[in-house]
Amino acid sequence: MMTAFKGSLFQPATWQPCDASDFPESPYPGARPVGSWRLTPTGILHGLQHCVDGWVDRCSGEVISVADRHLVLGYGSNLSPSKLASKYRGEEVFVLRSAVVGWAAAWCNARRSQGDVVATLVPEFGATFASSQVDGSAARKCFHYA
Repeated sequence: MMTAFKGSLFQPATWQPCDASDFPESPYPGARPVGSWRLTPTGILHGLQHCVDGWVDRCSGEVISVADRHLVLGYGSNLSPSKLASKYRGEEVFVLRSAVVGWAAAWCNARRSQGDVVATLVPEFGATFASSQVDGSAARKCFHYA
């Protein structure tokens, strides 16, 4: 049975634009701003607000559609603004807060060469965890998010 959510699951971002370096990658999983946000090519974070037409950049007022974007699920340090800014320097990335229902994060003892912990999703009845969908041209080039 599909669960339908009504209303807003998360509070909107209310912070002011800031530099990605204001949210350090260490200690794990790294700091991140509240809500959905946009990492600009210059490394500045803008809060995003959901609207009927998609998302609105709270700083510029620009309406952003995710219709032609490839969404991937980010978890753990993959949501760190500092990490995303260094990995995808000069590219635009959108992070949309989300909830995943009926699935749980599962880790294994393997690590990638950079020391990242390998994780994936597994079905788990009744489970809900908050995460974010990460999108940007860079996200299309790699698929390392759990």
